Amino acid sequence: MNTIMKKLNKLFAILFAVLGVTTLKAQTDVTSTYLKNPSFEYSAEGTKYSVDTKELGNGEAIYGWTGATISNNTKNIQVTKTAPNTAFGTTSASDGEYYYFIRQGWEDKTSSITQSVNLPEGRYYLSVDYKQAESHDNNSFRDSKVGLTITKGGTSLSALSTGGSVNAPGGSYFTNIDWKQIGTWFDVEEAGDVTIALTFALNGTSKRADLCLDNVKLYQWDLEDQTNYDNAARTK
Repeated sequence: MNTIMKKLNKLFAILFAVLGVTTLKAQTDVTSTYLKNPSFEYSAEGTKYSVDTKELGNGEAIYGWTGATISNNTKNIQVTKTAPNTAFGTTSASDGEYYYFIRQGWEDKTSSITQSVNLPEGRYYLSVDYKQAESHDNNSFRDSKVGLTITKGGTSLSALSTGGSVNAPGGSYFTNIDWKQIGTWFDVEEAGDVTIALTFALNGTSKRADLCLDNVKLYQWDLEDQTNYDNAARTK
């Protein structure tokens, strides 16, 4: 593939990410080949959780993923089967038994969890399921965000793909929220280590911001397979 075509295809990948193309039939599902613990079922030791909820400390890693860091104000970081505060409702995992839960209260905080993946040359699509909502006072909704970024050797391979939170003042909002999905395209032109980051901006100053993550998926195309890529990119 010549340099001009590579640059054009990368621009197409960024465009599809910005437009929010998220539902597609991929050529090859390579999640189990390259990703560790994509549904947050395993502890830092690589053993399957056996408790309903595992409380995580600030920055505490789980198998395959670095740990998130948030403030010391009212907060939770957990791998769990149900939301930790029943006053705000419960939810089931989008895949498997467990999901990653994080809550920030009375303060804004940005953070991420990351995973380093060694990938061969190819075109990829990464997606994650999420639920995100805010409980706030005095109509102070400010739309927390969850997103995806892909980097290789410090160079960005994808545009940031973001999804917003639900305006949910009080009540059992997690009971009534459906799982959503965001995704982003990226190209790996030379095999090597790629860093996947699940990012979030929790705007909890007005009361609390809550986020669930689950079911990270990775799909692969051949860089030369423009026809299948075009067909998948048009699927919405």
